[in-house]
Parts: sequence; structure tokens; C-alpha cells
Amino acid sequence: KAKCIVLDQEQGSFRVILKKDCCLYTYDFSRLRGKDLKEDISLRDFSINTLALSLNEKKPRIIDYYRARTDLKDRRLRIIKERVLADDPLRIVRAFSLSANYFLKILPETLLSLAAHKQLIRKVCGERLSEELFKIFLPVDSFRTIKLMDKLKIIDELLPVISKTRSVHQGRFHHLDV
Repeated sequence: KAKCIVLDQEQGSFRVILKKDCCLYTYDFSRLRGKDLKEDISLRDFSINTLALSLNEKKPRIIDYYRARTDLKDRRLRIIKERVLADDPLRIVRAFSLSANYFLKILPETLLSLAAHKQLIRKVCGERLSEELFKIFLPVDSFRTIKLMDKLKIIDELLPVISKTRSVHQGRFHHLDV
């Protein structure tokens, strides 16, 4: 009684959505992209998304090649390979939505990578970007995330009008009699 959605036919990515006891469960499946599990997992967006579960033994075992459990415990967000940003530039914005919604600190080296690749955001379709932007705006203190995106000028890639207003300062109001 689950629903299967094709996320990317070419990449072999699918999502299964199951509604059970008034809760929605989502499970994503994709074809192996690396030569082995470790390489495949290294192509995930952030370390916190690299956990795997081995079902080959009697007792399932957690596989943690990239210190995902430590990063989760310490509330850190970090990329494994810089290449993943070019593979899917939405990940640049997704870093901020994850940070905002799960109170994760984006590590300095990851921030540098996000800023260095910010121009790639222009390649992402608007629907995908707006979904992540709405996630950024959800938390009450979303202004902190927006300020960080502004500091790195990543916000300029999402809302180009902002870059045009950077040098404009608010002046005195002059009343005109009409």
C-alpha cells in the first residue's frame, strides 16, 4: 500500500512513500554510482547522509565510513567531496535549509566550498530552489541563516535583485508637495 515515485529514471532513483498510522514514511532508493559502497556513499551530499545499514548479517550493522554519527552528535554539517556541489548545485542551498531546520553548524571548510560554487545555483530549476528556500524560511530564527547566506553572497544567486541594492543606502526622506 505504498506509492513509488520515480525521482530520476536515468540515475535509477526512486522514492517509496508509505502512510501508516497517520504518519508518512519516505524511503529513497538509488542505483550504486561508485565502484563499491564506500565510493557510492562518498557521493552523497553531506556526511550526515552517509550512514548505511548492512543487512547481510543476522544482526544488522551500521556502516559509517565518513563519521556521520559523530557529525550528527556534534550537530555539524560537512561535505565529503567538493565534487558533489557541481553534481547537484541545489546542495548549496540545501546546506542552509538543513542547518536552519536541524540546528546544524556548517563547518568553515564547507562554507568556503559553498561560497566558491555559488554561481552554479543558476543552473538549478526554480521549483527546486523555491522548495529549499521555503524550508529556510520555516524556523522562527531563519534570519540567522539568511544573514549567513548574505555574508557569503549566496543570497545574490537566489535573488539577483539583492546584489543591485548592496550599494544603495537609505537616505533622508524628502517630502514633495504635489
